[in-house]
Amino acid sequence: MNAGSYFGYLNQAHYVDGVAAGLSTTSNKIGFVAAKPIPSVLSNVNSVLLGARKTNPKAVVAGGFHRRMVDAGARAEATNALIDSGCDVITCHVTARR
Repeated sequence: MNAGSYFGYLNQAHYVDGVAAGLSTTSNKIGFVAAKPIPSVLSNVNSVLLGARKTNPKAVVAGGFHRRMVDAGARAEATNALIDSGCDVITCHVTARR
């Protein structure tokens, strides 16, 4: 039987994001924008942190949770708040409607 997964393991990709973020940051502050702090999202945040710390042991990750799943304005506000707090690299976990 052949089987596959349409929804892959995002935490693995976010680990790679974290490696790149750790190499890119000059402030050691990385932002993560998402709607809600649910377990799958927190796994992604942790993956970014672990990847960042692999290349930059001083890196920290700040979460910007905007609480609305498909609101581009709320995502922008969360992103700007992270930038205002000193984050110079931002990654995200967002949901989009078509």
